[in-house]
Amino acid sequence: MDRAIWIGTRAALTWALSLAIAGCAATVAPGSGDQSTMSTADVTPDATARTTPLATANTTPASVGVGPLPAGLYGVDIGGVQFTFTIPDGWVGPPVPGFAVVKEGPTDESGMILSFWSPANFYADVCDNTSLLDPALGPTVGDFAGAFATQSGTEATDPTPITVDGFHGEQVELRVRTDVADCQDSIWLWLDKDGGRRSTESDEDNVLSILDVDGDRVVILETYSPTTPEEERAELRMIFDSIQIEP
Repeated sequence: MDRAIWIGTRAALTWALSLAIAGCAATVAPGSGDQSTMSTADVTPDATARTTPLATANTTPASVGVGPLPAGLYGVDIGGVQFTFTIPDGWVGPPVPGFAVVKEGPTDESGMILSFWSPANFYADVCDNTSLLDPALGPTVGDFAGAFATQSGTEATDPTPITVDGFHGEQVELRVRTDVADCQDSIWLWLDKDGGRRSTESDEDNVLSILDVDGDRVVILETYSPTTPEEERAELRMIFDSIQIEP
């Protein structure tokens, strides 16, 4: 199940999601070519401070479905780890539901996404979808956070400590500026435990909060464009700040 996250406006997002629906109808086997393609934006969270969460009247989280999502409290399950968060109006769920929420950009080449992952392995070269590490990436937060320092085709900051809802880990800011035309179909970043491949087809910035949740390595991923307006980035930040985690 490929999860290609790339940036665009309503037309680009609609086209990309239609490809995802077609792919998901065929198979969900690892590496099958299914695509869940989403829009993204530009924010750099402060690892030591959290803003006030969005208010919600809901007490039971709703599942992230497909298409427009009403404002409220939502939940996803990634490898047995439960995440809940609150979104305002204007966000949508991708056609492969349950791991991400998306907001379209107001201009071309902008947008935002919040997604959740459980990485199993890592592409050494983002332009080569056969470059998974062998032996595979180690199981710790540090193994994954440190791997970006040597990944060809991306730029990453040094990992810094972060705590989300009492769970500790490391945060990495990741920039993708590789021309997809030079790559094999897409830009490949990592492989998830469920076989989903994190890939993209456009320039983007990411903030990865890599956490140890009772021995499980999970990633909260904020993806965005350098052109996304500041007020949009603040909204993504506020959703991140509302996240609660249950092992």
